[in-house]
Amino acid sequence: MRLTAFSLLALAIAVPAVAAQEKSVVNPESLKRVTHDITYLASDALEGRGVQTKGIAVAADYIRDEFKKIGLKSGTDDGTYFQKFDVAIREAGVTASGSLAVKIGDETAELEMGEDFQPQQLGGNGSAKADIVFIGYGVSAPKLEYDDYTGADVKGKILLMLRREPNDKRFKEIIKDEGEYSSHAYIATKLSQARKAGAAGVLFVNDRVTAAEGDELSPPAAFGSGRADSRVPFAHISREQADKLLKASPVKGGDAELSDLDSIEAYIEKEYKPVTQTMADCSAEMSTAFKSKTVKAWNVIGVLEGEGPHAEESVVVGAHYDHLGFGGYGSRKRGSKEVHNGADDNATGTAAVLELARRFTAMDKKPARRMIFIGFSGEERGLVGSQYYVNNPTVPLKSMAAMLNFDMIGNLRNNSANLGGTGTGTGLQEVAEAAAAAVPVDVRISPSTGGGSDHLRFAMKGVPVLFCNTGLTELYHTPEDDAETLNMEGAVKVVDFCVELLKGVVSLEEKPKFQTMRSRRTNRRRGYMGFRSAPDSSEAGGLVVQEVTKDSPAEKGGLKVGDVITRLADKEIKSLQDVLELLGKKRSGNEIEVQVKRDGETVKFKVTLGRPPR
Repeated sequence: MRLTAFSLLALAIAVPAVAAQEKSVVNPESLKRVTHDITYLASDALEGRGVQTKGIAVAADYIRDEFKKIGLKSGTDDGTYFQKFDVAIREAGVTASGSLAVKIGDETAELEMGEDFQPQQLGGNGSAKADIVFIGYGVSAPKLEYDDYTGADVKGKILLMLRREPNDKRFKEIIKDEGEYSSHAYIATKLSQARKAGAAGVLFVNDRVTAAEGDELSPPAAFGSGRADSRVPFAHISREQADKLLKASPVKGGDAELSDLDSIEAYIEKEYKPVTQTMADCSAEMSTAFKSKTVKAWNVIGVLEGEGPHAEESVVVGAHYDHLGFGGYGSRKRGSKEVHNGADDNATGTAAVLELARRFTAMDKKPARRMIFIGFSGEERGLVGSQYYVNNPTVPLKSMAAMLNFDMIGNLRNNSANLGGTGTGTGLQEVAEAAAAAVPVDVRISPSTGGGSDHLRFAMKGVPVLFCNTGLTELYHTPEDDAETLNMEGAVKVVDFCVELLKGVVSLEEKPKFQTMRSRRTNRRRGYMGFRSAPDSSEAGGLVVQEVTKDSPAEKGGLKVGDVITRLADKEIKSLQDVLELLGKKRSGNEIEVQVKRDGETVKFKVTLGRPPR
């Protein structure tokens, strides 16, 4: 049930005074409308528009009601304007279920979940029934002259695998730092290798170093989330249970029989030789299933039909309207429970969509192509709403001429805005240049898409995209991102530019053909850290970290979401390009010093670079 009654709590909001300027160059009525939209959506009454708040429903209702006033018809078959989907709330934890039965000879033992074994979400949902192969550390490192998979028949088998990697100087030399581990020890690396080898399942056991202070089983989400369609069932079992299997079926180490994990680890450490073997008369049957807490969310969709020979083709105009609620997940202000109003991110983009809908419906002539206006939800949770839309489009994706996305247009500085993506479709560069020449705004046009926002989901489906923004500030993902900090007139200038831009796109003689941006072949020796950031965050004094990849060198070194990277090695960092240039000169295994601003303090730590993912 949608909580429309909650909208009664939203008070009438006075439009703040616009900063005095020598001469306004925007329409005052447009300025008033855009300012009201932003200020309302970013008010405390809407609770930061987090997907788990009541305020997100109020925001959805507001967008729907404005679409109706504007004259847009519902973009959904049921006439509600709402496209419903679920969003996982990661911080609420995950519920795991599963079973594990091991068979030794003719006897079968049902193991107890939480005591003897624990399903791991990284493996996803699945089941397996097969013979067991002891695979040592599950490491394949031919260049280090060690490979647990050499000559092993593991296809369709359940692998019993040790944590970490061999305790040998050759592995230590990769990372140049005694006491740490190379990328071969990462759980994701081990599972990837098992998948490639065709394993049916993986039983994972602590090595003796990890178990020195207690052989604890890892919680279900300890190693990240899995996808049932691409992983193998994966469970963490106790050393006690692993030793029972080894006692019944010892593995050969030279002339010796190794009947427990301690003796196997000691043998590998001394001889530097794998002991991979099928465990005679040992098999297992396992299942894993996981359920995360989810909440309902809504994309809000309104349509302005086109007229003419291209009327069945569509141009999508979108922006996400969700934000972070009361902080927590995604917030750069750790521990804060203040409302994160997200005025720039992304009440401004939502207001742009509404204003563009008003402008185009008010024109004397219908557009040459259908225009679909969408407020996406779940963007802050991983582009969930746009992912759902492209998987469940309201019109065929092949009919889409282009998608224009807005994400943060409230900080026009030096009269300069950014437009990316012109290289993704034929004719878009020329249209963008013509639109920029028609308005008093300096537009930095880039062929690359840039930015981790909703347009990327469309590009991945072969739809040409454009992405408009005015860059990050130090208020990004903090409680201080409020309406009074914004350049409202600048936001309207951006909208004015996009009116001209969309006129050009909608009126193109031919639908743009999607173009894949050319990229250089990945140099597998190049240094890799594993984080995501916005391409332009100079106002924050460095590069703002938006996401840190699980089990990456960056995470291992201590990089956190919200950090502002100011230096890498001896290089000052002002942009993503600075990072790419530096990493291009480094190699996997190199150690670099990282300097960040974190909660107002300068923090330094070291990161050992890994190899870029394929």
